[in-house]
Amino acid sequence: MIYRLLIFILLVTGTCFAQQQLQPQLVILAPYKTMVGKGLEKQVADYNTLSIVQQPPADSSDNSFEATLPPYLLSAVKSEYAFLKQVDIFKTIAVMSRQYLQYRFAEQLPNAIFILNNTLSDGSVNSLSRLATGNRFPFVLNFPTAELYREKNIMYAKIAVKLYDSTTRALVINKTYIGDWQNHGFEFGCTDSSIQCTINNALSQILPDVIAELTVRSPELKRQQHLREDAIAVLNNEYLQKGYNKDPLKNIIAFGDENIDLNICYHSLYNYDKTKFVAFFLQQVHQGDLKDILKKDRQVNIQTEVENAFPDTIPGNYAYVVFGVSYKGKWYYEKRNVTYFDGVDIAAARLRFFSQLLALNFFTADATTFNPDFWETGLFKKVEDLTKEPEWNENKNTVWNTEERENRPYLGMYDVVATRLKKEQADSIQKMEHRITDRYLVPILNKAAKPVGKTAGQQFDLEKVSMVYPSDLSRILCFVHEAEGQKQSTMIVLLLKDGPGFRAYEWTYLSQDKYRIKNQSTDFLDLVNTLIDWNFAWPALNSDLFWNKYVLARDGNSYKYLKELK
Repeated sequence: MIYRLLIFILLVTGTCFAQQQLQPQLVILAPYKTMVGKGLEKQVADYNTLSIVQQPPADSSDNSFEATLPPYLLSAVKSEYAFLKQVDIFKTIAVMSRQYLQYRFAEQLPNAIFILNNTLSDGSVNSLSRLATGNRFPFVLNFPTAELYREKNIMYAKIAVKLYDSTTRALVINKTYIGDWQNHGFEFGCTDSSIQCTINNALSQILPDVIAELTVRSPELKRQQHLREDAIAVLNNEYLQKGYNKDPLKNIIAFGDENIDLNICYHSLYNYDKTKFVAFFLQQVHQGDLKDILKKDRQVNIQTEVENAFPDTIPGNYAYVVFGVSYKGKWYYEKRNVTYFDGVDIAAARLRFFSQLLALNFFTADATTFNPDFWETGLFKKVEDLTKEPEWNENKNTVWNTEERENRPYLGMYDVVATRLKKEQADSIQKMEHRITDRYLVPILNKAAKPVGKTAGQQFDLEKVSMVYPSDLSRILCFVHEAEGQKQSTMIVLLLKDGPGFRAYEWTYLSQDKYRIKNQSTDFLDLVNTLIDWNFAWPALNSDLFWNKYVLARDGNSYKYLKELK
């Protein structure tokens, strides 16, 4: 799988070349000298045997993108294919390095390119210089030696690393790293006490150093950092320091909303016609305070540099964003990006949290001028039609289908509006279903439970009644499980509109072995879908075929599949 992933990344970065220069550019070499300690030969041999089985076939390369590449990059690509055709345990050092570096640089520098090369080097500056010049890549990552050994019954990997920078013609990393066999988790997690763990743990020390060096030497990252600093200065001087008017928020945020504290709001922004806003809230919290505060929030991003400390034991800042849109004379708003982070200086903390505007399309690309699209993207994006997406055909039979049906009534609305309307509808449906259960269904179930000396609440699980009905509520199918501890059979009741109330029937279309389910996990949706394609993303089942053919069908003057409950 790893080989397919690497080749895919290579294809993507390759096709991007015509658009802009790829950087940073790094050649990663296979280890020059490898050593296996006494007693580890079999483990290494077994690993290499498994690795050979998993390697790609000789014709894995795809030539469809080669015409877009300059000759030097094409040569590098072919070198990578050659590298991947035979990977042993020591070559995984280079393979994992390439994969991790590509992953870490993907967001800030999506066009960075890291190429594997079979050429071996002893790590001398002259050797690495020739490789950099020959490949026309400014950086070369070399592993002069790699050793696997056992000491005091613990396995280790010792890897020598040299990173060459052709601009300065010098080694910017020249160091040896050692990894043990314990699983330390996180991104370099591995099977504890395994030989692969030793390599992972060495790389967990190597690659952050490589990233740091590439970052400070990348012209593009330097440019981005300077631009970010300029943008933060603009946010501070032209927005945050100029103050704001809190009064409009008092008319927008519902009085008594326990999730939002207007007293800790420190800045807000509005669009030109005052129909949209975004506001920033921050409160400094101290030992023991955070746990109670966070009870109100389902998702919290916790950022702390204090090691081995539980967040509610250290002082810091609790912050969040509230944004909203006025729609048909009513405000719809949402609390989001709840964050807890370290910091004693409240002014610095406010600026740090306010700076998340940079990731929300607040400025135009590569500039510090306000982007009018801010009010139509990010927080203010609209519900889109999934059927217009290029990937619709391949995903229409997945969860996309449910999402598309659920979103259909809200196309073109702002997400924040649609989310609230969906919740209001769900709350309304829940209240209506509880009312129907209490008023009509419970009396019927009481009669069904009476022969066994129980009440409806004792015999049936009234909190898990599923219902399906058309928009006019002229008929309601109720799927009722027996309560936990019972034999877990299920009864399907039809409530058929009859004047101001309902007449009750047991639905018998599905055979006894299907609808008196012995398996508790079987739900109403599974049964309905044996007859018609439907799910709870639709607020109502308005199919005449379903109701007339499978539920209300008649045999003379009687219902064919309904047995009246009296």
